Amino acid sequence: MSQLKDGRLISSSNDYTLIIYKRDSFELQLSIKEHSASVRFFTQLQNGKIITCSDDQTMNIIKLENDTLEQKLQGHSSYVWNVIEIRENELISVSGDKTMKKWEIKNDNKYECTKTITFQNSNSYCNILKLNENEFVTSSCSDKCLKFWNSNDYSNISTINNIEVYWYFRTLCMIDKDLLCVGGNNSKGFYLIKISTHQIIKNITGPQIIYSIYECFDGLILCSIKNENGNYSLVKYKYDNQNLNKIIEKEKVHEGEIYTCVELNDGTVVSEKDKIRVKNYSGRNPLEVYEEIQQIAQQFNAKPTEFIAAAVSAVISYRRKIWYAEDFSSAIEWDFEGFKFPIPVGYDRFLKTMYGDYMQLPPVEERGHHHDGAIFNADIPYRSEEHTSEL
Repeated sequence: MSQLKDGRLISSSNDYTLIIYKRDSFELQLSIKEHSASVRFFTQLQNGKIITCSDDQTMNIIKLENDTLEQKLQGHSSYVWNVIEIRENELISVSGDKTMKKWEIKNDNKYECTKTITFQNSNSYCNILKLNENEFVTSSCSDKCLKFWNSNDYSNISTINNIEVYWYFRTLCMIDKDLLCVGGNNSKGFYLIKISTHQIIKNITGPQIIYSIYECFDGLILCSIKNENGNYSLVKYKYDNQNLNKIIEKEKVHEGEIYTCVELNDGTVVSEKDKIRVKNYSGRNPLEVYEEIQQIAQQFNAKPTEFIAAAVSAVISYRRKIWYAEDFSSAIEWDFEGFKFPIPVGYDRFLKTMYGDYMQLPPVEERGHHHDGAIFNADIPYRSEEHTSEL
C-alpha cells in the first residue's frame, strides 16, 4: 500500500488488480486489472503515471487520468519483483530470471530495454532501491548479499556478502542520506549500512522477520514485523547514535503477516494483511487437516467463479496456483509417449502462470525435483493410520 501524490491510497494484490481508494473515506474509487497474474509491486513515476510489476513477467505503465494501459513492458522470463525510476525516462527492473534490465524512452515515446545484466546466481527473490543520483543497491535472498551499482554505467561497485535479507519487497529503506536500513530474516533484525563506505555499521537483532520498512514523515521508521513472541506487529523506531530505539509497538493488529504498511502525511498509519491464520493445525493428523480443507474449498464447487485455486499450497507459491476457471472448462487430447491424455483446454495460460516460459529448459545445474522428500509405503493404503504414522 502507498499514497499517491494527490493523496489517494493505492494497493496491489494477488487478485491481479491495482486498487485506488479515496483518502478520507477509504472508499474504492478505481480498480485496474491489466495483468494476468499477481501484481507484485508498483510505484508512481515523476510524470504521475503508475508502473506495476507482475508474476506474468511483465510491467505495465498506467495513465491514471483515464485509467488506460499506456504500455506493456516485456522482456523478463520470470516474475518481475521490483522497479525503480533511476532518473526521468529511465527505469531499472529486477526479476527472478536473475537479471536486471534498463529501460529508456526511445521511439514513439515508448520504453525499450537497452541493457540486461545478470546480477544474481539463482532464481531468487530480489529487491532494488535508488540511493542517490549516481548509485543504487540490489538485494538477493538466496545469494545472501547486497550489491551496490553505479547508475551511470551500471558497473558493480561493491558487494556485501553473508547478509540475511528477507525476501519481501519493502525491506530496503534509506533513513538518512548516508544510511541504509535493511530488514533481516531469521531473527537478524536490522542491518544499518553506511552508504558512502558500503560497510555494515550495526546489526540490531530482535524481530524474527522484517516484512517492510518505511521512512515516516516525522523522521521515524515504521516497520511491520514478526516479533520475538511470534506476534505480528507495527513498530516505530527512531535512529539515534547508530542505534534503532523502539518508540511504539502495536501488537496483534492483524492475526497474520502484515506485508505492507504506510504512514500518511497526516500521521495516520494504514496496514493491509495478506494472510490470516484461521486455525492452529500444529500437532494434528495431517489427513484430518487435509480433509477439513477439502470440505471448506469444495463447498463453492457449484458456484460459477472467474477463478479457481489449489486448496492446499505453500505460502511462497500460492500466487501461482490461482487460475482462470475457463481454462479447465473442457479437455482436449494430447499425445505423450505414444499415448493420448486429456489436458485442460487452457493449458498454455495455466502453464505460464505456474512456470513462466515453460518451453525454455532451465540450466542443467538447476534441473531436478524441487520438492521435499516424501516417505511412503506402497503396500499400505495411504488413508490408514499406519501410513500416516510413517509420515
